[in-house]
Amino acid sequence: MKRIMSAVLAAIVLAMAISGCSDNTEVSTPSTGNSTTVNDSTNNESTTESNESTGDESTTESTPDENSDPDGDNEVNPAVANAALEYPDNRAGRIVRTMLSSDEWGFMMLMNEETTPALIPDLSLDDCEEYCLAYCPNGTQLMYALAVKPKAGSEEKVENALATFYGNVKNNPDLAFYPMQQAAAEGAVMDTTDDGYICVIVHENGQTIGDAIENVQ
Repeated sequence: MKRIMSAVLAAIVLAMAISGCSDNTEVSTPSTGNSTTVNDSTNNESTTESNESTGDESTTESTPDENSDPDGDNEVNPAVANAALEYPDNRAGRIVRTMLSSDEWGFMMLMNEETTPALIPDLSLDDCEEYCLAYCPNGTQLMYALAVKPKAGSEEKVENALATFYGNVKNNPDLAFYPMQQAAAEGAVMDTTDDGYICVIVHENGQTIGDAIENVQ
């Protein structure tokens, strides 16, 4: 009888031991699984936030600036800039103003008593009743817009001075031009209006500009 009771007690102890091991395994395994699940969630959230952040930055960098000016439309038109010149208030001034507004020119300046002798050596302003003499100071450009009304008795002297200047531009073999200057020299024209204003236009579209001043009052 004692042997039977000892066997029963041994069986109960063994069963309890097996049950304890089983409980420990079940508790441990879910804990590990939960830990893994939390880590995966953290990684996913981090990846999602990183992707979203990268996407936003990429979109921001590639978005064009609405205030940008890729075509350069804000640049000053040379013809508009030349409208600010202090043209003389006479017909010679209106003729040159029309010349400079009827086509594209480089930045122009008006000659005066000091600069005229260097640019048109044979012309004396004392022989001119009216004059407006515009030139481009940029050495790479050859552009002139000239209108002169000679004083009575000085017509031939003034015409010869401007003809010499015009001839040097058109025909002087000693002058070497850049290609753009050569086009302006070839397009240069000289003419006299019906009321005696001598006009010289040194521009590649000289003839077209000359036609534009026919009706200037």
